[in-house]
Amino acid sequence: MKKYLLLIFPVFIGSWSTFSQEILDIAAKTPDYNQQGDPVNNITDPDGARQGDWYYVDSNNDAVVLKKFTDHSCVDTYFKLDDKWISSKEFASNESIENSVATELHNQGIELDANQQVLIILNESGQVVTLFTLGNWSESDSNIIRDIIQNYFQSHPTLIPGKTYLLL
Repeated sequence: MKKYLLLIFPVFIGSWSTFSQEILDIAAKTPDYNQQGDPVNNITDPDGARQGDWYYVDSNNDAVVLKKFTDHSCVDTYFKLDDKWISSKEFASNESIENSVATELHNQGIELDANQQVLIILNESGQVVTLFTLGNWSESDSNIIRDIIQNYFQSHPTLIPGKTYLLL
């Protein structure tokens, strides 16, 4: 009998000209504190509004997304690539590719749950530059998703008009 990994979760799909999708709260980094004991990032003011720099971590607990907030409004988002923060404004989203990847995951018996996201960065040739699993992932599930997505893009080369991010 074959064993299948089945994660039952909704897949979030959309297309935005700037990075407006919400990163899961569960992926928010635990705040760092200064010597006085005050938080220096991931700050929530007394009214509950997000302020300043908010870092989001992947399943390895590495900061991979930075969102800058003013009065609970996100003013910019950055992705960490090659140890540099790159503005999401340099990337486009592609709903068609997101739908194709979501379909491939579904065909492989995988659905993301409400506490899981995958952030994929593609170059102009449609090759995966990096892939981050955000939220609650076991190492083996994260590796399975990485393998499926890497194999998908190797077997379905796609030319896209510039750098692209996909958030599932």
